[in-house]
Amino acid sequence: EENIKIIWITQTGTGEISGFADEKIVVHSIYSFLKLINYHLIENGQADKMFTDEICLDYTPYKERILSESREQLLQEAGLDISEVEAFVKPVLSSLKALFIFTEDELSGNACREVHNLAMLTGKMGRIADGIIAIKESANSQGLTDMGIHPCYGQGGVEIEDEDLRFKMKSLWGIENLPAKGLNDIDAVLNSKPKNLFIFGEDPVGKAINNKEQIASLITSAGFSVVQDFYMTQTAELAELIIPATYLFESGGTYTNTQKIIQQVNTQSNSDIEMTGFELLANVAVRLGLSEMKTPTEALLESVMLFPAACSHKRPRFVYTNED
Repeated sequence: EENIKIIWITQTGTGEISGFADEKIVVHSIYSFLKLINYHLIENGQADKMFTDEICLDYTPYKERILSESREQLLQEAGLDISEVEAFVKPVLSSLKALFIFTEDELSGNACREVHNLAMLTGKMGRIADGIIAIKESANSQGLTDMGIHPCYGQGGVEIEDEDLRFKMKSLWGIENLPAKGLNDIDAVLNSKPKNLFIFGEDPVGKAINNKEQIASLITSAGFSVVQDFYMTQTAELAELIIPATYLFESGGTYTNTQKIIQQVNTQSNSDIEMTGFELLANVAVRLGLSEMKTPTEALLESVMLFPAACSHKRPRFVYTNED
C-alpha cells in the first residue's frame, strides 16, 4: 500500500517478495543480523526505556550477556558493515508503526526469540499495526498451544503449574493426581527413547534446521510410531503406521489466527476417508478410557472451561540466546 515501506531481510536475495520490497538487505545469517541489531540498539542507548525499564522483564541480564559478545564478530557473521546497520535502525525507530513479519520455516527457534527481543527493544509491540506476525508453514501450531499441547502451558497459555488451572482440570476431568510439569528441552527429548510416538500434522524430519539425523533416529527407535498427515512426508516414511488426515473444511473445527483469535470453521464437504481427523482422535480417546466427544465444538467448549476467567496481561520477557 501507499506510504508503507517494506524492508526485506534475506540470505538468498531471491524470492517472491523481491518484486514488491522497497529495500533488500542480503545477510549471511538472519540470526546474526537480529543479534547485531539488538546489540546496536542497546550499545547506543536507543532501546525504548518504557519497555526495557517498566514493561518487560529480564532486560538487565539480557543486556549484560549480549554486550559481552563481540560487535566485530556479529558484523562478520551477519555480513554487514556498521553503516548498513544504522540505515536499517533509523527508519524502524522513527516509524510510528512497524511490523516484523517472518516465516517460521526460515528461522530457528532462537532466531524467533531474537525477533521478539527486537520488538521489545524498539517498543513496536502491543499496539495496533505494531508487533510481530509469524507466518505458519502448515500446521495450526498456535491453536495447538492454546489447547494445551505444550508441556509447560495449559489451555489458554496458562502456566501448567497455575493453582487455579490445576483445580479446574481436577474438577472437570475427575483426576486427583495430575502429572508433573514436563520437559521442554530438545536435548532431553532427542536423548530419550519413547515407547510410542503419535505425530500429526507435522514433519519434524523434513522441516528440521538442526538435528535432522537425531530426530530421525528418535522416531525409528520408538517402540511404535504413527504419523497422521495430509500427504507423504519424510517423517511419515519412517513411521510404522500412516493415517490419512482430513482438512479443516472436511471435519470442521477451529484455528487460531495470527492475532491469536479463535476462528470457527464449519464442515463444507464430506471426505472420502471413512473417519475425519477429529472422529479418529475421538475414537482413540474412548479406547483409552476417556469420555466421548462427538463434535469439534464439544472439544472446544471443554477447553474454554479451562481458560483463565479474565484476560491476564503477563509482562513480556527478554530471553538471551547464544546460537542459531
